Amino acid sequence: MLVNVRRYSGGSTMGTEMEESSGLARLGTLWRRRRAENDDWVTPETIRLGLRQGAFRMHYQPVVDAEHHRVVAIEALLRWRVPGGVRAAREFIGVAAGHGLLSELDDALIGNACEFTRELQRDGLERLRLAVNVTASDLMPGNGLFGRIRDAIEAANLLPHWVQVEVREEDLIGHTDEVARTFSALSTLGVSVTIDDFEARADSRVVLGLPAVRAVKIDLWRAAGDPEREAPAQAAARAARNTGLAVGAKRLESPASIELAEQLGADSLQGFAFGTPMRPIELMRYFTEMGYGSSPSTERAIAGR
Repeated sequence: MLVNVRRYSGGSTMGTEMEESSGLARLGTLWRRRRAENDDWVTPETIRLGLRQGAFRMHYQPVVDAEHHRVVAIEALLRWRVPGGVRAAREFIGVAAGHGLLSELDDALIGNACEFTRELQRDGLERLRLAVNVTASDLMPGNGLFGRIRDAIEAANLLPHWVQVEVREEDLIGHTDEVARTFSALSTLGVSVTIDDFEARADSRVVLGLPAVRAVKIDLWRAAGDPEREAPAQAAARAARNTGLAVGAKRLESPASIELAEQLGADSLQGFAFGTPMRPIELMRYFTEMGYGSSPSTERAIAGR
């Protein structure tokens, strides 16, 4: 079952107006950035404590197809629940990477996300895909990412081709030789790779040629209405198309950004215009408000996540 979100207008998980949502998103981004810059609470010790306490949880953001605005995927986003709020991964992932904690965070992300996606598939969303974010450090030989992904997929009884790994283009530049083996193993397993925050940098041709790469994702938050930013986005989309890859557009928060995504010929769309990152139970309510009925057993299982 694919859920059409064209007429979805709110509930507790989305703003009722795109422009309102856009303003709130900018305010939230500024607040999070200042909080991250001005406090030193994120340390290896507090991350380890959070792992022991189960404070790291998954939120999920819908991804829709460009033609019909139907939910075709969910992106799993790791969140840290701390006193006074929730921290996004960008606020702690650097500290975690620098102190060898990525594998433990990956386990919290990938295992739960695979199990949740399989639950949704069993409950009617048979063709729903899962996107998980990893860093270039994860992909280096000896870090064991491939094994963790394989084991999580098998444990959830999820078919590998429903899983896509997302990694930022900037992180891969200059490291393609080191990560090629992991990409090849993912390709053999059946897991695809999406190049996130794609900007068609100088070495992008090498990045796009890596095994398992099937798509790119372009950030359009600041591009819409700005000719100087629109041109690079158009060039990035052309570079992907010329390599035979699908194009996704993200951080769509206004009618102008959606229009730009359509001009780029994007295959998939993601952003506050279609749904914010949500806790599992909130995502189920999102589906329910659009006429998707979940079973009591699934709701009980998800409520505990």
